[in-house]
Amino acid sequence: MKTVRFSALSARAWIGLAALGALTIVLSLLDLAGDASAGMPADHQAAFLSLAGTAWTAPAGGPAAYITALEEGYAIHELAFGLLFLLVAAIPLRHGRRWAWLACWTLPVAIVGYAALFGSHDATILRYAMAELVVFLVCILAAAPAVFSGRGLTRAEA
Repeated sequence: MKTVRFSALSARAWIGLAALGALTIVLSLLDLAGDASAGMPADHQAAFLSLAGTAWTAPAGGPAAYITALEEGYAIHELAFGLLFLLVAAIPLRHGRRWAWLACWTLPVAIVGYAALFGSHDATILRYAMAELVVFLVCILAAAPAVFSGRGLTRAEA
């Protein structure tokens, strides 16, 4: 099999999307570590302060333990989403599958939801979420010509 190379832009777009999937996985693992050590990830504590009017303290039971359980559940869902996004970007999108390109549009839904829920209470989270959204839009739109021309982002030929 010989490898056919397509534009450098298409390859970079694919790498960028795969990197966003990997970033989602890493960030969810960091959230789980924060949940285990402090009951809440450090990057959520400013939003908690804004919403609750008090600083976060490690759970000793009651509502704080419930919040920690919610944070853990959120991180596990984020981990599963990141794994699925990475697999879709790494395999079918790379081969130019249109359904995969469309499926990738679930990521900005998650980014905007995260920005609305947490970023509206913490400017740092909002900046990071908007930067991730811009990277996603640049990459997905750069990938579109290769996907919709039928060439794929990279492809092996016999």
